[in-house]
Amino acid sequence: MLLPSLTFGERWGPDILQSLRSVDGVLCATFRKACQRLYLLENDSHWELTLADATVSAPENQSRTNDEIRNEVLVLIEDMCGSLLSTLGMSEPNRSTHVERVRKNVPLLNAEQKNVYDPLMKVVDDGTGGIYFLNALGGTGRTGKTFVISLILATIRSRSQIALAVASSGIAVTLLEGGRTVHSALKLPMNLLTVDNPTCTTTKNSATAKLMRECKIVIWDECMMAHKLALKAVYRTMKYLRGDSRRFGGAMILLSSDFRQTLPAAEFSRQLLALGNGQIPIDVLTGLISFPANFCEFTSSKEELITKVFSSIDVNYNNLDWISEQNNLQLKEGSIVIMLRNLNPSNFCNGTRLSVKKLMNNVIQSTIIKGNFKGEEVLIP
Repeated sequence: MLLPSLTFGERWGPDILQSLRSVDGVLCATFRKACQRLYLLENDSHWELTLADATVSAPENQSRTNDEIRNEVLVLIEDMCGSLLSTLGMSEPNRSTHVERVRKNVPLLNAEQKNVYDPLMKVVDDGTGGIYFLNALGGTGRTGKTFVISLILATIRSRSQIALAVASSGIAVTLLEGGRTVHSALKLPMNLLTVDNPTCTTTKNSATAKLMRECKIVIWDECMMAHKLALKAVYRTMKYLRGDSRRFGGAMILLSSDFRQTLPAAEFSRQLLALGNGQIPIDVLTGLISFPANFCEFTSSKEELITKVFSSIDVNYNNLDWISEQNNLQLKEGSIVIMLRNLNPSNFCNGTRLSVKKLMNNVIQSTIIKGNFKGEEVLIP
């Protein structure tokens, strides 16, 4: 008899009654304990075993001292509270990491990046506020946009000041240190599209409201992926919370994106980029352009499209074996997977691509293969 397993694959079941309580050669006192050892039932021991597996397999660079963890916690508390911990009688965190990053990276700015960094930091220092847009043609990795944004964040935070980093998507957040999705950080309402004048769902005395009042800058990456009403909700909320009638309550807002990535055309091939950049010749007689022969494959009807994508589905839709063959996904070492949940919004969230490195009873050890944290090993419980 085969029993389904909540871990990986299937396992052979018992052949005699007493074997029902035997797991890996150990006779359990009760059927419940046997089920727990087989991971068919969850309890606290499941997470204890998960942490034990993680401790054994965690890379050396992820093993931190208590002092390092304590310092990171103090930095997070200070950023969230919006005030120096020294004013509360607590020791200040060590922000030497930010200071060192600024010292090393400012000289690395090229002329174009410096023309962005210097004026923006002057606005931060003067406290004049305003709304600015960083148009990163070509996206991340081509313009140094993430490098400039990270440097601005590090500069402000090295002074123990607050800089909010948000993005419209979870995968974009992984490129921003201390970043969160805009819905999570600014409490955008779920009924954004169904109300006339949406505002963020935060009260005036909440921690989020304090951050929005005291932050030196709000950096919103991939803003073109968000609905315009999201921007209007933040606009109204910041005016109210800061008690200022100026745009965004006088706060400094830096929007960043590539206009060519405006939805619904979010994924581009080289040919589509060429089309958007005006690089395809125009017919002088008609004033029109012609699609390249290999631009895409056209179909004349919905039925033809279904046939091309799902061949033979008309005769096999009731054939369970055929359907299983089309969707037989088996997790194994070396497999490429995509996260569908936000386990750690800073670097390990929905959309993160990983390569499976090792499979254990309670933990999947994997390596991030894309983004700012490429090469970092992580553990999936």
